[in-house]
Amino acid sequence: MLTSALCLLVWSGYNTTIYYCLDPLFPKGIINLVHGVRCFFPIFAGLFAAAQLAQRWSVRKWLAFGPLGLLLLYAGIGLASSLFVLPEPIGGVYWVFQYVSVIIVVMAVASGPDAEAHLHRYISVNWGCCAVVCVGLLVGIPLLGGGAATHTLGSPLGVMAYGRIPGEVIGMVGTRNTGFGRFAAITILVGLAKLLHDRKDKKTLFIWTPLTVAAALALLLSQARTSWVAVVIAAAVLVARAPTRWRVPLVMIGLLAVPLALLSGLGHAFARYLTREGGFDPTLTGRTVTWLQGWQALQQSPWAGLGFWGDRFFVHGSNMQSTFFDALIQAGYLGIVPFVIALIWVWVGILRFYSTKPAGEASSLPGELLAVMTFFTVYSITEITFSFYSVGWITMAPLFAHVQLRVFQNSRKRQSIRTPQVAPWRPPFEVPRRIHTV
Repeated sequence: MLTSALCLLVWSGYNTTIYYCLDPLFPKGIINLVHGVRCFFPIFAGLFAAAQLAQRWSVRKWLAFGPLGLLLLYAGIGLASSLFVLPEPIGGVYWVFQYVSVIIVVMAVASGPDAEAHLHRYISVNWGCCAVVCVGLLVGIPLLGGGAATHTLGSPLGVMAYGRIPGEVIGMVGTRNTGFGRFAAITILVGLAKLLHDRKDKKTLFIWTPLTVAAALALLLSQARTSWVAVVIAAAVLVARAPTRWRVPLVMIGLLAVPLALLSGLGHAFARYLTREGGFDPTLTGRTVTWLQGWQALQQSPWAGLGFWGDRFFVHGSNMQSTFFDALIQAGYLGIVPFVIALIWVWVGILRFYSTKPAGEASSLPGELLAVMTFFTVYSITEITFSFYSVGWITMAPLFAHVQLRVFQNSRKRQSIRTPQVAPWRPPFEVPRRIHTV
C-alpha cells in the first residue's frame, strides 16, 4: 500500500506548477488552492522516500551506480544552471526537485526487501493511471462539446480530439491531441503485452481487453503522428519477442499485410491520415526551426546549460519538442553525457538480457516493459519524455530500475555458476593422533 501511495503522490503533481502559488492573488478559489497545493505532492513523496533511505542507511549499489545515478548527476548540473543562469531560478529549481523526487521514490521502493515485487506494484499502478487518464479523456470528448473535437483531414472519423490550442479545464491547462495519443499508445501496448503473455489471467480478459479497444479508438481520434509511428515500431518489437506460438503466425500476418496495404491503397490512406493531407513537412511541423533556435540560445551557457525550463525563457517560450535537445538546453554538454549514457546503459541491459534468454521464456523481462521502453525511446526524438518531470519520466523511471535489478540478478547468478562452492580438501586417509599418557 505504501508503494502504491508513493506512486500516486508522484502522479499528483501532473499538470500543475508552482506558478499557481506565486500568483499574488493565490488562492483564487478552492480549485486553484487544490492545484497550488498538489504541485508539491511529488516533492513530499521524495522527502518521505529520502527519509526511508536514511533510516535504512543503505541504497543498493546497483541503483546508485547505474542509470538512475547518472540521471541524478544530470539533474544536479541542471540545478546549478537553474540557480545561476535562469532569470527566474525558483521555477527551474522547482522542476529539478520534481524530477529528482521521482528518482528518490523509485530508489526507495527498489532498496527495500522484495524489491522486484514492489517495483512490479509500482509499475502496475503506473499502467493503471495511464489507462484511467486515457479513458477519462475519451469520455470527456462528448462532455466538453465542440471544443474537444474539431474537423480534420485524412481521418476516417473526420474529427480530431483535442486538436485546438487548449484552454483551462477545471483550472488546469487542457490536454493536446499529442498528450491524448500518448496515453492511448501506452494503454494499447500494455494491453497487447498482457494479451500475448497473460491471456489466461481474468484481469487481462475482462479489464485490459476492453481498455485496449477503447485506447485504439482514442489513438485514432488523436491523430497524433509521433505516437502512431512510435506505437507501430513498439508493437513490432513486442511481436518479435512474443511467445513462439504467437510470434510465428503474427509475423506471417504482418508480412502478408504490408503488400496488401500497399496494393489496396490502405498505406496511402494511412500516410494521408498521419500528414492530415498536408504532405510531408521537412521541418517536422516547425521542430527543426525550434531546435536551431535552441542551439543558438545554448551558446550563452554551453557547458552547464540554461537550467530546467530554460527553453521557455531563452527560446521565446517554445517547447524544444525533443528529449535530447531539451536535456542539452537544461544541462549543457556536461549534463547530456550522463543523460545519454543512462539510456544506452538501460538498452544494453535489455539487449544483453534478451540475447541470453529464448523468446517467450517465463523468466524474461515483462513484455510491456520492452514495448513501452521502445515506444518512449522512439517518441523521445520529437517529443519530451524523461528529460523533465512528465508522464514519460514517471513511467520510465521504474522501468530503468527494473532493468537494473534484473541485470544485477543475472550477473550474480552467472558469478555463482562460474565460482561454485568447493569443499575444503581432505587427505584420502586419516592420520592417527598420538595419545600421550602420563
